[in-house]
Amino acid sequence: MKYLFFISLIALLSGCFQPDEILPKVKDYTTEITVSTKGKQAVYIDLSSADKLTNSSESPWHLKFQNTKGSWSILLNTLLGVSVHNTKNTNYDAIDTAYPIHNIPWQLDGTSGTGTQSAIGVWGDFEFSNPKSYKNVYLLSWSDGTFLYYYKLQILDAGTSTFHIRYGTLDGSFTKSQWIEKDPNFAYTYYSLLTQEIVNNVEPDHSDWNICFTYLPDSIIHHGSYPFLPTINKQVGLYQALLINDDFTEIHLDTSRTFSTIDYFYAKDLEYMDVDGLINLFQSWEENQQKLSLKENLCLLVKEQNSYYALKVEEIRTDNRTEVTIKLRIKQL
Repeated sequence: MKYLFFISLIALLSGCFQPDEILPKVKDYTTEITVSTKGKQAVYIDLSSADKLTNSSESPWHLKFQNTKGSWSILLNTLLGVSVHNTKNTNYDAIDTAYPIHNIPWQLDGTSGTGTQSAIGVWGDFEFSNPKSYKNVYLLSWSDGTFLYYYKLQILDAGTSTFHIRYGTLDGSFTKSQWIEKDPNFAYTYYSLLTQEIVNNVEPDHSDWNICFTYLPDSIIHHGSYPFLPTINKQVGLYQALLINDDFTEIHLDTSRTFSTIDYFYAKDLEYMDVDGLINLFQSWEENQQKLSLKENLCLLVKEQNSYYALKVEEIRTDNRTEVTIKLRIKQL
């Protein structure tokens, strides 16, 4: 009888304790990616699998339109050299070949603490569900290596899920009006002014990537002596950069632990930030030795809902700044 009482007591006490949280199995893999200003301008990574790497389409595009509901940014293809000037004139026909295109400041997209900044900027009143355009006429310039193009662009209006633009040559020989539909499956819709078509396969489905290695423009003064690729604007350079899919993904930059000691329990209690782009994240410039060095103690922790990943750059190889190969070590926590 005492034996039965003892067994019952143990069973009762056991029910008072919660089982320990089980550490998820770690998946660790290594992969290499290559990005280039001339070819594969971006590589998108789904951290859940080493096989889920997507290279951006090499088809040229000039403008990309934000697809997020209630967001209205229009960005430029800086790697193609697309730059913009706001004439602040609302008369489309008044902007022609007489405009002093060689004596005006040209702007490129930049970066801020929270990510990419559009050079086109706030083109209308976004307090309305259908934004009301200011109807300023913008000049666009780019080169394909053979020809230098100058176009004018006017954002006419927008619906809840569409952009309406008009663009064409300065001499008036070509003008086109175009509605561009937002596609919620992708972060941006890409458009070519020359083919007059939406460019597909530039990026994967919005839910199929966490981070993207590419190049971004930024003010040279922000980066001291750090090497850069020149642009049409002498104050702006191109730098190696990381994009973050901030609709699904948050990040934490960690220098306090080694890659091998980072686990799920450590990662889940950290504070994560919502940012869509970072420049020169994995390298620093050694002023005395005049060279780039890898930030060997930096690990990037990524949170996607209840999943956590750790990423470490193990090697960066480049013969010139127009192409870089990056060796990554990634594990799911």
